Amino acid sequence: EEAVTASLLLDFLKMERKCITHHIPAILNINDPHAFAEKKAQMSNELLTYMSQITQVLKANTVVTYCNTPGGARFAAGWKRLEEHQQLLDEIIRFEKKIINVCKPKDGKSTVPLRVMK
Repeated sequence: EEAVTASLLLDFLKMERKCITHHIPAILNINDPHAFAEKKAQMSNELLTYMSQITQVLKANTVVTYCNTPGGARFAAGWKRLEEHQQLLDEIIRFEKKIINVCKPKDGKSTVPLRVMK
């Protein structure tokens, strides 16, 4: 049983390293909010698959709880960058909606002069 646990832990650590070196940097380059969320969730689910069998060893059963453990410190830095990027994308979406509302009010008449809209 210890050999199996050690093997599973090694697989998890390899996946964690792959996330840190490849997945997170690639996801941070995505600017489409839906694609970003999809790739982040996909990475999280892959990591959770590896975590599920060794939660007792890791002392965590989610990505967030893993980030709060001493062993998860390296991964936590990358996860925090993903969270910050997601917040930025959310802010951009809110800003875009505000611009659309200003340019196309409910009555259908634009309040923005044509020369500004070009």
